Amino acid sequence: MIKKKTVDFIIITTVTVIILIASIMVYTFTPGNQAETSYFQMKNIINTIRDFHFSQYPDFNELYFSSGKGYEFRNESSNGLIIYLGEFGWGSAIQTRWSGKLIDALLAITELTEKYTFFVPEKFNREIGVLYGLIPEERQRYTIDNLIDNYYEVISEYLSQNNFESIIIYGASEGAFILPVLYSRLNNRNITALISDSGGGWLTYSEQQQVLLAKLLRNEKSFASHPALKEEHILLRNYYETWVQTFQTEPPSELQDSIDFFLNSPMTYKWFNSIIKLRLSDYYEKINIPVLFIHGNMDIDVPVETTRYLENNLKHKQFDYRYYAEMTHNQIEKQEYLPQKDIIEWIIKIDP
Repeated sequence: MIKKKTVDFIIITTVTVIILIASIMVYTFTPGNQAETSYFQMKNIINTIRDFHFSQYPDFNELYFSSGKGYEFRNESSNGLIIYLGEFGWGSAIQTRWSGKLIDALLAITELTEKYTFFVPEKFNREIGVLYGLIPEERQRYTIDNLIDNYYEVISEYLSQNNFESIIIYGASEGAFILPVLYSRLNNRNITALISDSGGGWLTYSEQQQVLLAKLLRNEKSFASHPALKEEHILLRNYYETWVQTFQTEPPSELQDSIDFFLNSPMTYKWFNSIIKLRLSDYYEKINIPVLFIHGNMDIDVPVETTRYLENNLKHKQFDYRYYAEMTHNQIEKQEYLPQKDIIEWIIKIDP
């Protein structure tokens, strides 16, 4: 089933601001033990606004499948496809255009949109404009395993209904971290290449936090050169140290399935427990298609070392690596930092 979306950008932006303010009000003013009830009251208001203004959304088809849904930016003259897997978040896989999501920046690259259809699988059948972080059921099912299952089912159904000659999967941040695992399940689907943006590959998530803590304690450039971060070093150190203490060994059973948020992060204990032991190199060692790795040297969420280790240990693979001296994690909020030229040149090289 297809639902077309088109609407004025100014209206979308206005509605997004309203939704954001409403969400902040829920977080800020709701007493702890009444959060869920108040949230659902606020959700009704948000949904009323969303249903009115988001009934038409620009430039894509909203596709419904038996296992979920996704968003298609269709190029009718193209036989190529780029599947986009985005970053962690409690909202939809896409939001209003120019909302800061990397998918917006990619869709602004005419060399790509003229050659490819884009497809973005939705997370757990979410709705555009709704935040799900205060809903217990949503926090309960947001794990890496569940997300991979969800993406696999939606993408498989979409591909079974279409016939593309070349398929590239682009993973950013969380999407990059699950990229090789998802590919291992989709490798019979005519996928021709992968792009990993700020996802790393050699270190487990737990090992990454230890590397970040060590870099912070040494005051390396990735931390020292950010003036805004100097006042936050104590908070970051507390975050890393607490994380390592909590997850370096097997967490207590009451924390393993806890859907409480860890410290001031948006991630739950359960989400962390679903990712900490995953070692991507185990999957990349078995991948024999071209892969492009993009990583910023200033990344303080996923250390660049995890990608460099992968480069040093899998030299026999069809893998290419691009590092950017001033790029932080994913850079989704600044379109001008997107390494557009490198992406275009690499795609043309592997898919002329």
